[in-house]
Parts: sequence; structure tokens; C-alpha cells
Amino acid sequence: LLLQSNLRVDIVAELQYCGSWFLDEPRYDCGLFHLVGEGACRVESRAIDQPLQLEAGDLVVLPHGDPHCLRPAGASGTEEGTSLICGELHFPAHARHPLSHALPPCFAVRSRDAGGTFRQLASMMVEVSQSKLAGRQVLLNKLADTLFALAVCDYASRAADRHGLFA
Repeated sequence: LLLQSNLRVDIVAELQYCGSWFLDEPRYDCGLFHLVGEGACRVESRAIDQPLQLEAGDLVVLPHGDPHCLRPAGASGTEEGTSLICGELHFPAHARHPLSHALPPCFAVRSRDAGGTFRQLASMMVEVSQSKLAGRQVLLNKLADTLFALAVCDYASRAADRHGLFA
């Protein structure tokens, strides 16, 4: 299904934060994801019961584009730097797409729990984002597409409450 989904994955921002910061994302018409390159952050959203603490290599996916905010992992904000690679998921006929329906409003893939392939790919994305490679945007989009496919597989293998395609 992932091969036939005609999903488009685009990297739209590569962000570097230090100290106290706050990123407030409104509702989007596409899905969103954030990969933590370095440091740590906290994700808050009405789409989840409690804030998610993310560390380097972790990925959070909001397939329905729910509003959310990102802030430093510590309550007071630390001087540790945090880098994020942010992207959009464009499902054709978004509201009716079977994969979009099957995914929850928010899920995370933890680097420590994911397989080696996921960790290597996330690390490669961070390395490419920090490089000056010619064509790096195209390469980042292709890597992000593969990372999202791995994230969906990870979700499908771990989800206790499966519905739609995963039921």
C-alpha cells in the first residue's frame, strides 16, 4: 500500500534552537513530522494525552496536521542546542486516503526502540541536512520518504489499538 499511495514527502525546514524557544504550529491541510537531529524537545498537542519527550533520533508524526507546539525538553529551557528536521506528508485525497485513516492523530518512533535501519537513516538525514551537498533537498526528501515508510511499519508492529488498514 505504501508503494501505491502516491504520498509525497517534503522537507520544509531545518531548524536550530538554543536556550529557551517555542514553536507553535497551527492546523495544516497536510500531515507533519519532526525528526530531532540533536538535543531534545517536548511535543504538546490536543491530539495526545500527555506531552511527548523526544531525544536525538526520535521522530514524531502528526499525519492529520493537528496543531501542536514544540519546546525545549527541560521545564525552564536549557542552553543545550536542539536541531529539528521538519517535513510535510501530502496524501492524495487526504481525508479519504486509507493510510491517513489508519494512522492515529500523533505517534512517535523512538530511536532507542527502533531498528538499526531506522537509526541509520535518521542519522543519514541529519548528516545530509548539515552538508553542502549539491541536490541535498532532493536527497533529503527521498530519505524522508523512506523514513516515513519505516515509521509506518514501526507503528503497525507496535500499535495495540489498530484500526483501518492495520486492523
